[in-house]
Amino acid sequence: VELTPLPPTRACVPPTEAPVRLAFIGTPAPHKGWPVFTELQRRLRAEPGYEFWYFGAEDPGQPDIQHVEVHVRASDPEAMLRAIQEHQVDLVLHWASWRETFSFSTFEAMGGGAFVLTNAGSGNVAAAVTALDRGAVLKDTDALYAHAASGGIRDLADRARAARHKGALAATFSNMSFDFLEREQPE
Repeated sequence: VELTPLPPTRACVPPTEAPVRLAFIGTPAPHKGWPVFTELQRRLRAEPGYEFWYFGAEDPGQPDIQHVEVHVRASDPEAMLRAIQEHQVDLVLHWASWRETFSFSTFEAMGGGAFVLTNAGSGNVAAAVTALDRGAVLKDTDALYAHAASGGIRDLADRARAARHKGALAATFSNMSFDFLEREQPE
């Protein structure tokens, strides 16, 4: 995936007073950080000004988390990216429990205009967030919850909104291994 800046558009950017939209995208699995996301939602649910969203195929059955059904397919590889843009998600939590070598959801989040919250041990997720300055890399869950309690999440959402106002990122997806596998083999 390659992300390149696009010029500013007239796209709607939520005002600073709008609720912070925090999302989890993809499979709600422990190794991707689903329990951390639901714990963050539990800690912030009494605070005004936060909305929690889940974007993926199956409804996770969490009444306080809004579900948007999204199916990414070969025929529609940008479905998640579009859903994030359309719902003006500010932040996506990707709390990988190991060093990932690549993360489509990280690039989908950034390409959709969201910033990413991740941990220092997430590998390529943390590297992409740092290199593109589109999110926050935190030491551990204690640092995440402290960041939320101190208003850091609101500040990060304001940065994401300002970045969307300046212009989006275009995501160009490669065919990954398919380019290699589909090319003609010498006889």
